Amino acid sequence: MRKDVCEAIFMTKRDGIKINYSKIARTYGCDPRTVKSYYERDETIPLKRKERIITKVTDGLEEIIKDKFLIDGAPAIAIYNFLKDRYKYNGSYSTIKRFTHSLKEEKTKEATVRFETSPGIQCQIDWKESLTLLNNVSDSFQSIWH
Repeated sequence: MRKDVCEAIFMTKRDGIKINYSKIARTYGCDPRTVKSYYERDETIPLKRKERIITKVTDGLEEIIKDKFLIDGAPAIAIYNFLKDRYKYNGSYSTIKRFTHSLKEEKTKEATVRFETSPGIQCQIDWKESLTLLNNVSDSFQSIWH
């Protein structure tokens, strides 16, 4: 709905001037029939557009794709082949790839769970080519990977 055309119609009605659809249409660059429909429209009823219903090829398969990707760790190509064989999926591989790509952030958050322990409970070892361990009980050196 064009506000400029509506304002012109409102001003014309307010001033009590007979409306000239063609003149308003030329001024605002629209069709005279548009101006007429705005003029004749009942202003008490709000103008509402019809909602578009968009169907996706993955409708009804989202949970299956999530389970296969997040729980089983299957790649997008395996999920695509699974859906094609079992559910007669007629969409493209790219659609499945885009859908699984949106789930990667969720999968990454699950993989990087951080936890803390009390000091002395756990240790970290960087494995090298040669490692020497000290046994506190016998105070002897033991070499590994000579």
